[in-house]
Amino acid sequence: LEAHNGVVLDATFSSRANRKSLRDACAKADVHLQVVELDVDPSQIKRRLKARDETSAKISDARLEDFEKLSAAYKPPSELTRDLIKISTNIAVSDSVKAGLLQLAKKQAGATEGVR
Repeated sequence: LEAHNGVVLDATFSSRANRKSLRDACAKADVHLQVVELDVDPSQIKRRLKARDETSAKISDARLEDFEKLSAAYKPPSELTRDLIKISTNIAVSDSVKAGLLQLAKKQAGATEGVR
């Protein structure tokens, strides 16, 4: 953050307390926080986790057997409304990416309006 490089975080920041720590760190480093929440149907999450478990040797914090516990612990980032973009991933990946990029561009354009 202090080098002003981009940072991508995952669902580890699913609690408000973790997000507050992140907001504080961003403020201290004088960098903008932009949160992108991916909205996906629970059955799709389960299918993806199952497929990953069956085809990947990667170790992850998110496994199919942990789905219910992780889902119950998730707190939507409602406190971050100003810095939140929500994207549906229940559509084609290319459409999800396009929607996300369009929302990011709109936010960026809004942030720079009147700045010359």
